[in-house]
This record gives sequence, structure tokens and C-alpha cells, in this order.
Amino acid sequence: MAPSISSLADSASTVAVPYEERLFSQHELYSSSFGYLLHPTIQIPDGNPRVAAVGVGTVYFLQELASQLPQNAELHGFETSIDYPDHSSNLPSNVKLHTANVLLDFPAEFHGTFDVVTVKLLVATLVGDDWKFVTKSLTKLLKPGGWLQWQEPDSVRNITVSGDGVEVQKSGLQAFLNGAFTDKAVYDKFDYPLRHLESIFKETGIYSLAKEVVSSDKQPYLRYNAALIDLHELVLVMKRGRNGKKYTQEELNPGLKSCLEDLESGIYQRYNLLCIIGRKR
Repeated sequence: MAPSISSLADSASTVAVPYEERLFSQHELYSSSFGYLLHPTIQIPDGNPRVAAVGVGTVYFLQELASQLPQNAELHGFETSIDYPDHSSNLPSNVKLHTANVLLDFPAEFHGTFDVVTVKLLVATLVGDDWKFVTKSLTKLLKPGGWLQWQEPDSVRNITVSGDGVEVQKSGLQAFLNGAFTDKAVYDKFDYPLRHLESIFKETGIYSLAKEVVSSDKQPYLRYNAALIDLHELVLVMKRGRNGKKYTQEELNPGLKSCLEDLESGIYQRYNLLCIIGRKR
């Protein structure tokens, strides 16, 4: 059964989303909003196709994808940690999980062995030149002519605060987001994929064949969970302070309390979801 987000906060002002629930909700947001797991442009070869999934929610993605591909397909998931005791015994026999640090090269045994590599939601992990390094590493996994699908949020340039029948002009959520993105390091971090990912594809031997953009609020039933999880990710970035100010929980608490009250009233943030598909030369 799909997890549901049962707890808004550790306290009145601390965003807390259980790890596994967050992964499932992020997977559901992207698969439901785009309407596919693999973009229709991607051609699955005959024989024994091999697909690698890297990043957020690989277990859920691969479980679902296995039901759509031939039984002889080989599916591999790469996560920073494999901690799914409730799922391991339920995985199809053709799905394998591996631990991997995306900031390090993938083991040589996997180089040149995949027909498709799909990755999503690394924006909270990567900074600056990390994007080029990771793209090069992902390209090494592909066979010649293999496909790379990458999905990320455009959560800065096109973000707006909305609510059905709710006054949003003076919302605490809007004020918190405005304050967060006045920090140039935070803004640049979340804006990087939109500005650079296509050009990085070309630099690393991937030519871009398609790009699709959809709204994050396309599915109304996902708006609340998506808004809460986005806050969770933003707070983590602000508290880490990588290349920017390191915020304390005490500094964030007043704004977060207003944000949570807004979410309960039906206010949420919307933005674009980006999918770029390319092919290795």
C-alpha cells in the first residue's frame, strides 16, 4: 500500500517527513504528473534490455517499471543507501539494488552496460561542477546509443503560491519562499538544472532529443504532499549551508510555523517539473 504522510511536524514549526514516505510521494509526483515512467521517445531494444535508475525513489520506480517491460529485462537501482526491509522480499527477480555515491564514479563493471539510465531529483545533492561530473558518470553507464532521462524541478523561476478559494497574497508560505530565495547560494543551487543541464548533456556526449515541462500541481490530490516535501528539502539545504549561510532551526521555526498553517488551509506552491531526454553518441 502506498505510504501516506501522517505527520506534519516534529513540533509546531519543524517540518518532518518520514524518509520512505517522502521517496514514494516524490516518485508518485513525477510519474503521475508526466504520465509515464520512461518518456515515449525512448526506444527499448529487443533481447535483454538493461535499465538503471539513479536517485530518489528507485525502488518504487523499478517495481512499477518491471511490470511494464519484458520479463527478460534487467533493472538496476543505485541509491546512496539501501534501507528497504519491507520491500526487498517483494522485488521482482529481475530487479537488483546497489549502493552508490553519485559524487564518485560508478564501478567499472557497470560501464557501457545499460540501454537506459534514468535519474531524478539530485538538485538537493549537487552543486556547481557536481552536475557535469555526475552527467559524465551516468554517460559511462550507457551503451553507445543508450538513452539518458533526467527529471528535476524548476522550483525557482516559475514558482508561485496558489490555493483554491484561499487568499494567498499575504501567505506565510510566500514570505518564507521569498526569504529563502533571496539567498543567492540557495537560488543558484535550485536554478542550476534549468540553466545548464541541456548544455552539459551536449558537453558530455549526450545530445538532447526531447524536453517536456509539466506543472507540479497537475494532479490536485498530490499538491499537499508535494508542498510539504518541497519545504522539507528546502529546509535541509538551508540548514546545511553549502556555499551559503547555514541557518539554524531557531531561525527557521517562525516561518515554518506559518508555512504549515498555510498548507493546512489549502495553500501550496506550484512550479514546473522538467524532463530532459538525450542519447549517447
